[in-house]
Amino acid sequence: LEGYGGRRIHELSGGQQQRVAIARALVFEPDLLLLDEPLAALDRKLREEMQLEFRRIQRELGVTTINVTHDQREALVVSDDIVVMDQGEIQQKARPIHTYRQPRNAFVANFIGVTNFIAGTVRAVSEAGDVSILRGDLMLAGKIGDPVNPPAEGDKASGAIRAEQIRLAGDAAQLSKLDCMLAGTITDTIFEGERMVYEVACAAIGDEVIRVFDHDPAAHKQFDIGESVFLGWNARDMLVFR
Repeated sequence: LEGYGGRRIHELSGGQQQRVAIARALVFEPDLLLLDEPLAALDRKLREEMQLEFRRIQRELGVTTINVTHDQREALVVSDDIVVMDQGEIQQKARPIHTYRQPRNAFVANFIGVTNFIAGTVRAVSEAGDVSILRGDLMLAGKIGDPVNPPAEGDKASGAIRAEQIRLAGDAAQLSKLDCMLAGTITDTIFEGERMVYEVACAAIGDEVIRVFDHDPAAHKQFDIGESVFLGWNARDMLVFR
């Protein structure tokens, strides 16, 4: 903030005020810094810029920091480790990439990222961790999500599949190499700039809506509301939780 020393705090922008607040906390060289939603009041673009700035400051100064946040992206960007809590109980403590890719339970899978859940009954479980769940006449293949509390044959369970792991096509043949496939109808399309979000109602699961992310919409066919489509994914990407 060179050149801003003569300004009062209310004369600074939101991002500048946040930098001052962090500097005030760091000037005492604390062994531990506790922050409670430090970037919550900022608009999205500034918040994302400050996340990177905060990450840089943390690494330069090496101060152990506990950052309480409900912003999933912020947690993934600034953390060395993420602790996910529910009702005051720790659900998982892990590196950001492990928390995202290997959630310990359904709560963590739902809390971090956008996840679709398909409920069913477990029909088979292998020693290798493969699970088959039945929903009506539909059989879906997945992997055990929580090895500590694995589902058993006959259990009610849910398969969790992230929105970006689902492929969308107008022809079933295009998804023939994938392990799981569903037919559906586009109920909504949302353009978010860097990605297209589709909501698809699937008759085989009681017209429940599955959300799908296309992160390269310019390179793929665009679908319209009311259009019939097929969804597919690999069994390794669907985690089954009790």
